[in-house]
Amino acid sequence: MKQQSGLHETVEQHVKDIRRVVRTIGELQHDEKYTYAWALAGSSRSAPDVLLSPDLLPRVSPDGAVLLWAGTSEAPVGDLLQACERILSSDEIIRARSFRQEEDARSFVTAHAVLRLQLAAHHQCSPSELLFATGPNGKPHLIGIAGRKARSWLHFNLSHTRGRALIGLSTAPIGVDIEQIEEFPDMLETADLAFTPESRAILAACTGDVRTRLFYRFWTLGEAFIKATGLGISQGLDTFAFTPSVPPRLTRITPGYGQVSDWYFGLFGYAASG
Repeated sequence: MKQQSGLHETVEQHVKDIRRVVRTIGELQHDEKYTYAWALAGSSRSAPDVLLSPDLLPRVSPDGAVLLWAGTSEAPVGDLLQACERILSSDEIIRARSFRQEEDARSFVTAHAVLRLQLAAHHQCSPSELLFATGPNGKPHLIGIAGRKARSWLHFNLSHTRGRALIGLSTAPIGVDIEQIEEFPDMLETADLAFTPESRAILAACTGDVRTRLFYRFWTLGEAFIKATGLGISQGLDTFAFTPSVPPRLTRITPGYGQVSDWYFGLFGYAASG
């Protein structure tokens, strides 16, 4: 990626507004309440650099790197929406107001508003000028900026769950996922419905915290992967498998998605340890 030579004046003002209601989380390694995962398509022989943005706006990211931003907001939803109303689209505001739980609305608004700010900074435009479309399998992409075509070299993805938002930027197709850690009694039954036989066997051989970590490791990596491919849930989490170790890598992949060596993965938080 390139360093922006100067921010659009509306971006600078929006950043000041958002900083009052959104907090950047610069350290993900020790966050035991959540798991963060990313997947990146690549042809390089070496793993990409992974940069955790310490602020709302990323400054510099070299080609092929993974740039991650994570954040949270504890502001009342009304205050958060007021700060973001000139950033979000009318459809995004309507959707934010449709959430029954304030925590869900906060994470949605945080993710979508900060993504718009970051893309606007890279494209040197106002966030409101960004035009998005959704692919046939649900992955959003930027189609234009106030009547002109968007730059094709910048890929992005976002994820949000209660209490957290995660954004990934790169010059290659990228997918990210974040999950709040919760133990539930039917974990193996869920794995039987979603995972490959080898992944299910690994989970069945474990107990307690080890099983929980591996379950969230497989789940978040899988979600990030199907978002990076652009196929979403239609691809299915049972069409590929990962190593149980860290750093994670694919052990097999369905034909049509390249070789296992064509993809890079990373984890932070709860499922990254152990």
